[in-house]
Formats: sequence, structure tokens, C-alpha cells
Amino acid sequence: MQGRLNNFLKAYCKWIKVSGIRQRADNIEYADGEFVIDLFKAIDEDLEQVNKRLLFLDLGWDSYVYTALDQSSVQKIIEKYGSLFHGTENLRM
Repeated sequence: MQGRLNNFLKAYCKWIKVSGIRQRADNIEYADGEFVIDLFKAIDEDLEQVNKRLLFLDLGWDSYVYTALDQSSVQKIIEKYGSLFHGTENLRM
């Protein structure tokens, strides 16, 4: 199953930014908050190729719930519910 999912994701989008982050991952700790934020931002940039963005529900502490949606839906949700939802630009450690 994992192989099929990986093949689907590779065919869906060119993960250029994510590949760059993964190459430097050997030299840092995965649990580092800065790495995680950089990874989310790289994913978000790569998703732009297919008209998608990450949308985060802010839970008010150091945890988030997120999904990928089309860019116009993300913008509309942030405009209407900006105190609860945001993109990668407002992630914090």
C-alpha cells in the first residue's frame, strides 16, 4: 500500500522543494520545530503546481490540524475564519 501511495504522490506533483528539505534532513533532528515548519512550507510551495495549498486549523497550542485544498477555497476560508484558520505563513514553533 505504501508503494502505491508513494507512486501516486510522485505522479501527482513534482516535489522539488520537499526534496531539497529531505536532502538536508540527514544533518538535523526531525523533531526540531524549525525543520517541521520548513517542511510544511516546502510542501505548500510544491502544491501550488497543482493549484492546492495547505490549510491549518489553529488549536491554540503547539499543535495543528491541516489539509490540502484548492487555493481559492483556502483563501475564502481564511478571509471568513482567519482567527481559526491560516496558511503556512502563520505557523509557529
